[in-house]
Amino acid sequence: MEDEFTTGFFSRKYIGRDMALSTTWDRCLHLWISENNGIIATWKLIVRNKDANILTDKQKCYHLMDQLFRKIKDLHPVKQLTSLELTVAYNLVIMHLNVELCAKEEHNQLIGGVLARVVEAHHLDCSKDGSFSRLWNTALSANCLLEHANIIQSLAGLQALIWWTQKKFQEVLNLFQSKATFPITDQFILTIVLKSWEIPDEENKNIHKVFKPSLIKDIVYAAVSFQQGVVQMAQEDYGTALDLFQEAAESCATKSLMARIFNHQGYCFMQKGLLHLALEYLKSAIQKNHKCYSAFYNSALVYKHLGRHKAEVETLFMLDCCLANPSEPVGNIDEWYYIIASDAFMEIESSSQASWVPSLSELRYLLAHNSFKYKMIDQAADYYMKLIRFLREEMNEEMSAPHVPNMAPLPPIAEILLETTECLIQSERLQEAMVVCEELIIKTKDVIPSRMIIDCAKDVDNVVNEQLNCILWTSAAHLLKAKMHALEDEPKTSITAYTSCMNLLLKVQFTNKDGVKQSISPQHKQAVISEVLKCCAFVGRSHQFLLLENLKEALQNAHLGIQTVPACPEAVECLLICLLKMDRKAEVESQWRTFKSNKSRLDGQWKSIKCSLPLFLLEYVNNKYFKNKSLMRDVRNFLDEVVKLELNFPCV
Repeated sequence: MEDEFTTGFFSRKYIGRDMALSTTWDRCLHLWISENNGIIATWKLIVRNKDANILTDKQKCYHLMDQLFRKIKDLHPVKQLTSLELTVAYNLVIMHLNVELCAKEEHNQLIGGVLARVVEAHHLDCSKDGSFSRLWNTALSANCLLEHANIIQSLAGLQALIWWTQKKFQEVLNLFQSKATFPITDQFILTIVLKSWEIPDEENKNIHKVFKPSLIKDIVYAAVSFQQGVVQMAQEDYGTALDLFQEAAESCATKSLMARIFNHQGYCFMQKGLLHLALEYLKSAIQKNHKCYSAFYNSALVYKHLGRHKAEVETLFMLDCCLANPSEPVGNIDEWYYIIASDAFMEIESSSQASWVPSLSELRYLLAHNSFKYKMIDQAADYYMKLIRFLREEMNEEMSAPHVPNMAPLPPIAEILLETTECLIQSERLQEAMVVCEELIIKTKDVIPSRMIIDCAKDVDNVVNEQLNCILWTSAAHLLKAKMHALEDEPKTSITAYTSCMNLLLKVQFTNKDGVKQSISPQHKQAVISEVLKCCAFVGRSHQFLLLENLKEALQNAHLGIQTVPACPEAVECLLICLLKMDRKAEVESQWRTFKSNKSRLDGQWKSIKCSLPLFLLEYVNNKYFKNKSLMRDVRNFLDEVVKLELNFPCV
């Protein structure tokens, strides 16, 4: 409120007459103290009532405090106003932090300006550089300011919190150096200093503060302890990290911060292998704040480690519901009591693995992928279709060019389409599967190169790699399309699709597949996938020719399948069936004995090959769809007669 004291009589030309105007100074001081206290009382009433317009009302209080601060600032700095000016600045910064929920450079400027005025009012030498650090060193060490130690140290704590948020860690270390008898060289030592730091008692309780100064210390300590815990966690020192997180929990903590702390503690216990204990902490995090999404994700990881696949998928599904339908913030009104909450000043999302949360698209892929992998086929099919719809709506650009890898961490859209197709086939939703499969084929047909030569011992550029992947994905789509036609008893159409698959793969020639880099070369893995796709196409053709009673073609394709991947058990089975159907029993026996003598080596090779396969192809080779039981029985009976032993025939 403007009055004659602040707008007229006390203009700058009169400030030099302090002795003559001491009575008027007192009246002005009392007036401004009353104004400050009135604003603080209104603020606390707003907090207590928890009105729906709480933010608007707080902004009004902030603007009133700002007006008071400007009135004081318009005057020449004098000793009599030191305590009031520091307190009003303290209140103003805290109010702004509470309203904005972020630290800004203007807060540093405001605090620096107040310190400069206090130093000037007390005729202190701040050296020629006048730096911010020098200002603080002067204010904290000057004997003439000891009577204001409470508010100065409170403001120092506030300054530390702002600098900490701005990642000005060295400035924070320097700020608290005066409180230590030994050098503060790192953040870990800083936590020790902060723990022993005691803010002096208030010298003037008549000037009200919006926030108890001792709680500033707790907030700074919580922020530093938490951040240091994150650092130790990143260094895999989980024991020390747990101790620091516990220190943070024992400071001024909101429900939101406690949820984050429990989440990080749970993550540490998970890394230590204490999975059940980790689960308890993660559950506590969710109970404290159901919007602590990282706790849901970490819980899913724990369930995965425990082998509780159903619980893992259910937890991911709950997280999907939370992310897809975010409710209004819960607990925010209750936590307005914490005028500045320590968790608002911790950018842990970007600094901690424990805080990572998948995007909605990645989460839905995880749901579908894991459900498929865990044989929850019907659920997986629904999740895949939900994901496809989401990608069509939200990522139209990627859908228009599926050969281009999608943004991390999702796999390329084409692989998602292939997984979806195979899952829908297993769920007996062939019509939907055919639509998804055709979509991939149509959208990649114009980007297929005419011929490629890939050296597995050399790296390839991104363009060549994308072209190669495009061939593999499109050929896989033809393979799945052929499988669907076979399941619908359309052998001729199925053979045509298998042939399309092989024709695409023949466009690529891999060289140096047996080179020294084969175990680490990405091109070697692509070569393995190509060979398996060829083998599956040959075996698929062989099965369809068997149905058409074209035994010669069936046998030829079975041989080609074995030549392509000798370790493929279904190719061996198909060969034996063809030979037996052609009544070439001696060859059946010979082939069987050859396979049996190499069984251990071939099993190892096949196991190694399957480790390189993407999920859609792994499910294809694991999920046999050609099941002519009578032919299998004939082979088994014949071999029983030949070897007179219990048959150990793979896949039969």
